Amino acid sequence: MNGEKPSSSQIELLIAKALRGRLSEEEKVLLDRWYDDQENQEAAVYTKLSKEQFQEELFKRTLQRMQSPVGKKKPLVRRWLRIAASIVFALACMTWFYQYQARNTTPVQSAQALSDTYSSGPGVRKKLELPDGSVAYLNSNSQLLVYRDFSQERRVELTGEAFFDIKKNKGQAFVVETEGLITKVLGTSFSVSSHQVELEKVSVKTGKVRVEEKSQGTSVFLAPNQQGVFHKGELTKAEIKHPESVFGWTEGKLIFDKTPLQEIAPKLEAWYGVQVTVSVESDAPCQLTGTYTNLSLEELMELIRFSVNIDYKIDGKKLIIRAKGC
Repeated sequence: MNGEKPSSSQIELLIAKALRGRLSEEEKVLLDRWYDDQENQEAAVYTKLSKEQFQEELFKRTLQRMQSPVGKKKPLVRRWLRIAASIVFALACMTWFYQYQARNTTPVQSAQALSDTYSSGPGVRKKLELPDGSVAYLNSNSQLLVYRDFSQERRVELTGEAFFDIKKNKGQAFVVETEGLITKVLGTSFSVSSHQVELEKVSVKTGKVRVEEKSQGTSVFLAPNQQGVFHKGELTKAEIKHPESVFGWTEGKLIFDKTPLQEIAPKLEAWYGVQVTVSVESDAPCQLTGTYTNLSLEELMELIRFSVNIDYKIDGKKLIIRAKGC
């Protein structure tokens, strides 16, 4: 920026980077200088007030500016532009204040202020088109946070599971951040799963992916049909033996591969958004194998009943399965 006064769009971008802890030293100096200039022009920041009191004070001051008598009436459009400008400045001041003065806003709160969050509840899967043309498929019980400065930095944060089909951009990597991992690609398709505590997986369908463990900095490079597994602080690489079992959910496929009947409950709960109880009356190891595509819960249970000797009952959001023996 070479000593020139930054534009409002540049300041907005700098504030967004500050809240995410990604300012360079030069950018920090520039933002500090801008903040000092604004503080000299406007009322002092109220460092002794609580967050709620500070918001109220800024709102009152904005209203006072709106209601102050003036000698000459100005055109209505210009008056509203001035009001809008005062409100925008108040919001900018509040954002900068809580980062550099109070420092008591959590990263999640700051991220929410400058991002769009997409969520999928139990039994719900979503397809999202990202600003760069990439596509994300969000699995049930998952959340994807997309920053509003995405055009400047292609970075998202994921809780749960999602499959990404990334539009290639040689000049800008695409980054997925989870609790313990940072996954970086240029253009590829892959899935990231972080549902379970202390267990995260990155599975590659096409292209190449670099996966880095946050705390230690160790990393692995993954090729198609390879998987990075982060478990109890250790990052390892493995081959994907049955790709359809990993990626099939994006096509509406519910897949079981010699799955013990007692272990199907979590998968059914996530897929259909119901509470599942399974009881097995026999000691025989009941297993379920099959691929089921775009079926209702009742349709699925009828098909399973032909494969395994079971009775079932669907009561609203509850499913009870009783296996009589295999």
